[in-house]
Parts: sequence; C-alpha cells; structure tokens
Amino acid sequence: MKNISIYFTDSDFIFVEKGRGVSKLTDFGSAKIPKGLIQNGKIVQFEKLAKFVDSVLSYSKITARNTNLLLHEKIVTYITLEIPEEVKPRNYDKYIRTEVEEKQLLPFTDSVIDYEISIHNGVRKAFVFGVSEEVVSDYVKLLKEVGLRVTLTDVPALASHRTFYSDKPLAATEAETMFVNVYNTLISINIFSNQYPIFNVIFELKHEVVPDNYNAIIQDIQDEVYRMNNYYEWNINHGKSRIDSAVFFPMTSEAGLNNFIIQKLKDDNQTGVSQINFYDVEAEQAPYDVSVKYLLTMSRTM
Repeated sequence: MKNISIYFTDSDFIFVEKGRGVSKLTDFGSAKIPKGLIQNGKIVQFEKLAKFVDSVLSYSKITARNTNLLLHEKIVTYITLEIPEEVKPRNYDKYIRTEVEEKQLLPFTDSVIDYEISIHNGVRKAFVFGVSEEVVSDYVKLLKEVGLRVTLTDVPALASHRTFYSDKPLAATEAETMFVNVYNTLISINIFSNQYPIFNVIFELKHEVVPDNYNAIIQDIQDEVYRMNNYYEWNINHGKSRIDSAVFFPMTSEAGLNNFIIQKLKDDNQTGVSQINFYDVEAEQAPYDVSVKYLLTMSRTM
C-alpha cells in the first residue's frame, strides 16, 4: 500500500510517495510556496495555499491518498517530564496528560500531545511534544481539500534521528548526539541520548538565502551550534558532558546553499563539535534531495 509523506516549511512544499516495504521512492518533489501563505508555521492564506498544493500535485504521478504529515518545526513545543517510580507503565499516558493539562506546561490551551518514553540508569522520562489543535487542523483540512487523508503525523526532530540511524546498529545510538536541521529562516538543534531526545531549541537565521550571504549563513549556523554545545555542557551538565558528534540535515530550498553548508563544515569546522556527520545514502544525488525525501519516508507507524 502506498503512502504520501508531506512536509511544509514557510517557503517549501515537499512530498514523497513510497510503497510500504519498498525501498524505492515512487515519486517525490518540492515547490517553493509563494511568500506569505505560511508564516511561522501557521497557514495564513488557506485558499491560496490549497490551490497551490493542488496545482503542484496535479503535475505529479502520485496515486496515494493516505498521508504522513511531518509537522512544521515552529508549531511544535517540546518538554521533558520525569516519571515517578510509583507510576506504573500502564498509567504512563494518564500521568503525562494529567501533568501537562493541570500544570499548563504547554503554551496553548487546545494542545494535542504525543510522547517518547526513555529509561536510563533507572530514571524514567517522557519527552513530550505538543501542538495546537487549531493549527494542525488547518493542515489536515487543507490536505483533505486536495483529496488527501492525514493518517499519521511526525515531528522533524524524531524523524531526523530515525532516518540517520535507520541502517545502523542499535548500539550506535547510545552516545549523546546533536541533530541540526537547517531551513531557510531557522535552525533547529536537538540532542539525543540513548536513542531519546533530551534537548531542543530553535533559532532564527538572520540572513536572506542568496549566494552573497552564504558565508554569513554558515557562520550563524556554526556560532549557534558552538553556543548550544557550551550551554549544554556547562548550564545543563555542569561540565560533566559535552557533545562530540553532530548530524546535519541542510534542508533549505536552495541546493547550492545545502551543498555549501556541507562542504564548509567538512573544510572548516568551527562548531566546537569534533565529529560532523551528514545523511547521504545516495552520494550521486544532491544532499537536499537525499536528506528531505528520505527523512519524509521515516514517518512513525504508530
């Protein structure tokens, strides 16, 4: 059975069709969204965006209707909860949802949440990600209007991690690793430990995506990674733990910039992270196409 995976940023509409259990992608593509239709992850011109999406898909070869929606980075909020010893596994869901609601831990009143549970050295934690139901509903309605049905949702932080480790042994995920997703206007930094996310932060990029600004953009990226690594080491771990490995997913709408980011990090790494990795399963393809299309196919199956 085929599924279509879809991802919106403020500037790009990206889609991938892939059969279940089939490694080869059936069809994929991306198109630049006219400016102003999506702002900070929220749809602000619904009808114009629906017509745009419908027009793009009409030129594709996709036939799937069931849709995996990768949520915009800006609309997802992350929190971490420690689960007390007395809470039984069967009560995890009730405990997490009660804590989030009663303590108003998320910045919206109509929250929809999901979570990942980690158990390390006897400590149980829930990494909770939440979104506004109203904001997500706009995307669901928009895709329904163009004949698609959202059956799964996912968040980029988890999808990036899952994608990178999809063909690696489980033991490889034990170390603390930073994942960096780079877009036209923002950078998302996520730290994972023992397969589970433990830290997330998003920064706005200050420069317009044009060739004259490429050097300034890569400097901004490296400065933020360096700063967050220091923050993680000293403010969170009090000098006891530092990130030595980072995985970069350049996902701007400009293939030239994505290539530039990768090459610059290889040639002149100023991030403070000693080991830099990139997801590149098909070396003959542009890093942007490889990163995005495979990231989208890794949507969760729960």
